[in-house]
Amino acid sequence: MTLGLAAVGAVIVAGGLVWGVGCLAGATFGSGVPEAGLSEMPGVLARLPERLADPGSAWPAPDRARLPGPVGFYGALALAAAAASILSMAGVSLARRAGLEPVPRRQAQGARWARTCDLRGLIVSRPQPGRLTLGRIGAALVATEARASTLVVGPSQSGKTAGLAIPAILEAADRSWPCP
Repeated sequence: MTLGLAAVGAVIVAGGLVWGVGCLAGATFGSGVPEAGLSEMPGVLARLPERLADPGSAWPAPDRARLPGPVGFYGALALAAAAASILSMAGVSLARRAGLEPVPRRQAQGARWARTCDLRGLIVSRPQPGRLTLGRIGAALVATEARASTLVVGPSQSGKTAGLAIPAILEAADRSWPCP
């Protein structure tokens, strides 16, 4: 039922668009607006796929003489698309100037390098128990959140072990084992 209604709606919308472009093509590049009404558009839509080289030939016989050839027909389609695009952009621009947001803006998502303000909660003055020290920003230490898992990914020989694993083990050893 729902699929059938969607199909009928699609035929009505497509028929309206083809009728509008046909009227524009006839008025601007042909010899007048076609007399065919919206009720005749399902037939035009049925014939149109096999007559894309000359869309005017898909229309009823009395209107074919009023419609331009393919260049005029597709020129009218381009004019209609350009006009719709310009009106859409103008509407969005006016809405933004009026303080309205037509579509809620989404925060930019995706990977990026952390900024200093993103790391405020991770900056520590000295190594902390339960937190893995990751490195430094200037003189400040940066550590993971307490008891957080850490995944280190990098190509071979990029310093994962020497730069993170060994220092983390030595730091943990300094806190838990007294030196002899």
